Amino acid sequence: MKKLAISLILASFNLLLIALYFLASWKKVGCCGWGSPSNAVLLAVVPVVMLASVIYIIRDLMSPVTRLQAILACVLLVPTSLIVFSIRLS
Repeated sequence: MKKLAISLILASFNLLLIALYFLASWKKVGCCGWGSPSNAVLLAVVPVVMLASVIYIIRDLMSPVTRLQAILACVLLVPTSLIVFSIRLS
C-alpha cells in the first residue's frame, strides 16, 4: 500500500472546515457578527491549516511516492485559497 501524503489529509481537512463554515452560516449557528464560532474558524484556523498544507505539498512533491497525492492536494486547496484570499476585514 502506498504511503498517504500528509498534504492530502490537510487539504481535505481544510475543505471540511470550509464546508462546516458554510453550513453554520446557512443554519445561523452562533451570533451573526464577528463573535460567531464559524467566523473564528474561518479567520483563525483555516489559514493556518492552509499554510501547513502548502508546506507539506512542497515536501510531498519531492518524493516520487507521494507526488500524485500532492498534486491532488493542490487541486483541493484551490477553493480554500479562493475563500481565504477573498476575506476582507473592512
